[in-house]
Amino acid sequence: MARSCPHQPPVPGPAERARATAPPDPFVGCGDARVSHLAGAHGALLAGLARHLPPALRRPVHALVPLAVDRLGLRLRVETDLGDHDVRIGFSAPVACPRMLGAEVRRLAEVSPTATGAVHRRAAER
Repeated sequence: MARSCPHQPPVPGPAERARATAPPDPFVGCGDARVSHLAGAHGALLAGLARHLPPALRRPVHALVPLAVDRLGLRLRVETDLGDHDVRIGFSAPVACPRMLGAEVRRLAEVSPTATGAVHRRAAER
């Protein structure tokens, strides 16, 4: 933030104004649960997400741990013998709800909804 005068409060710049008026992220309250679910129940999705990693980190012996999710993407940790590397994988568009999140993660991992059971769950909900 820029100060127009040392005795006045800082004047917010465009980035600060955009953050102040942006809607809240839909995963603020449930992101940890979504990340835990991904880690515990969807190994195939994690394996599919590995294709988005830098080539040096795409090794089967490296552990891939989901760290966080927000409406714009996932943050993953790649644990290697030489240290850990945090990587962000962006979504193709902002996601607004858990159903869109699942669809976007499956798209990134190139896994069909049938493979993860999502189609069967949706049919049972009807």
